[in-house]
Amino acid sequence: MGTEFRKDVVTLIPRASHPARKFGELSFAEIQKLTTRLTEEEKQSPYADLYEQENALSKEQERVIEGPPMNRADAFEPEDYGIFMNRPGHCQAENGYCILESGIAYSAVLIRQPGRTNEKMEAYNREFAVEGALAYKIWCPGSHYYHYSDGAVEDFGYGLLNMKNMLDEENYCNGIDITKLGICLEDVENNDPDCLWIGGNYWKNYPILANGISDQPIDMIIVNYLRKTEYGRELRIRMFGGAAIENGRIVRTKMPEMFDKLECARLHMKHLMMEYGNEARLVNQFWERRKKSLHREVQ
Repeated sequence: MGTEFRKDVVTLIPRASHPARKFGELSFAEIQKLTTRLTEEEKQSPYADLYEQENALSKEQERVIEGPPMNRADAFEPEDYGIFMNRPGHCQAENGYCILESGIAYSAVLIRQPGRTNEKMEAYNREFAVEGALAYKIWCPGSHYYHYSDGAVEDFGYGLLNMKNMLDEENYCNGIDITKLGICLEDVENNDPDCLWIGGNYWKNYPILANGISDQPIDMIIVNYLRKTEYGRELRIRMFGGAAIENGRIVRTKMPEMFDKLECARLHMKHLMMEYGNEARLVNQFWERRKKSLHREVQ
C-alpha cells in the first residue's frame, strides 16, 4: 500500500461491477460485448433515471476543453507536485492541458463539491446504485463500461482501454507513495491547513484494438488533492500520461505511437471534468432522495 496524507475524511470508494472480476479475467471477446447501456436489472434501480442526465460540465470547463493548451510554465513535473500543490495559490492554472518538457501528457482539473460531508460519502459508498455495474455507469455515462476489483474498462475519448491498477487492489485511490512527489508529510498541514487528503495511483491502460488487446500500455499517474472550503470541498486532480513507477521511482515512458499525445492530454482533462463533475452532482442528488425516502419510512 502507498503512503498518503489523510485527515478524518471519507472519500469515494468505487464499487466493483457485479459479478466482480479481476483485471485479466475478461477475454477480448467478453470486453467487446461490454456496453454502457443499462441492463434490465440496472433499469429497475431507483437511481436509473440519473443515467440520462446531461453531463455536469460548466461553461468555464467547456471553454477550456475547446481552447488551446495551457502555458507549460504553469504546469509541473510529477516530482515537483508538492512544490506547486501544497501551497495555496501557487498554481496559476487549475484547469488545462499541455505536454511537459519531459514529454509527459499533463492534465489539470478542479472540481467543486458543494455540501460534501463524510456522512454523505459514507452513505453514498454503501448504498448508491448497487445493481450490476450501475454505480459505475452512472458515474460517467457513455464512458464507463465495467469496474474490476483492481481496474476498469472505460473510454477516455480515444477508444476503449483495459485498465489495470498497479499498486493497490483494495483501494485504488491511495496506491502511490506521495513522498515521491515532493510531498513532506510532516509539512502538509502547516503549508495548507485546509488540506484533507492527498493520494493517487498508477495505472497501465491497454488499448482495445479491432483485433485484440494491445500489449503497449499507456502508463498513467493520477493524484488527487482534496481541500475543505466554505461551500464544502474542492478536488484538485493532476494526471500525468506517460509516467510510471518502477522500483519505487517515477520514470517517463513512451505512449503508443498510434495516439496524438497532446490530444490525449486534452481528452484526459475532459474525461476527469465529466467524471468527477458528475460525481459531485450525484452525491447530492442521492442524498436528497435518501432523505425523502427515510422521511416516508418514518411517516
